[in-house]
Amino acid sequence: MFDIDWYELISSERIRTIGVPLITTFLMIVVKAISNQFPNENGFVNKLFHRNNFNFGLQLTVTSFALYFIGQLKRLKGIIELDLDSKTLFNDVTGTFGNIGFFLLAIVSLSVIVRHFGWIHEGENSKPSIFIGVICPITIGIYSLSVVVNSITL
Repeated sequence: MFDIDWYELISSERIRTIGVPLITTFLMIVVKAISNQFPNENGFVNKLFHRNNFNFGLQLTVTSFALYFIGQLKRLKGIIELDLDSKTLFNDVTGTFGNIGFFLLAIVSLSVIVRHFGWIHEGENSKPSIFIGVICPITIGIYSLSVVVNSITL
């Protein structure tokens, strides 16, 4: 009745741009809810929506960087195998390493901002603030993962 081309569905731009980052985000929340212990929270739903479960934006950005780095190394290997002239090869290599350096600088900058402004300290307990500690890192992580996954050719 329904003849679905699964490869075409999974490799579509919409799935790569929106689906993969959102599925990854949902899985990270569920895994953190299962693995964390919150003694004051009763029930799985309360544990699922605990603020600390949403504190993974930096990890998502680092994962995006790892995917980008591996993809760029694979692309550079293909360019080197094409045996292009030295100027084209130099431009591609310097552009790639410039992008990698910018990505690393962005990750370090985001880490410093979250470290200094993204935490609420209440006595001995600390929790991430809603905007700088949770929303900003997750948004940047989802965006970077979306851009990197969308740039991968299948």
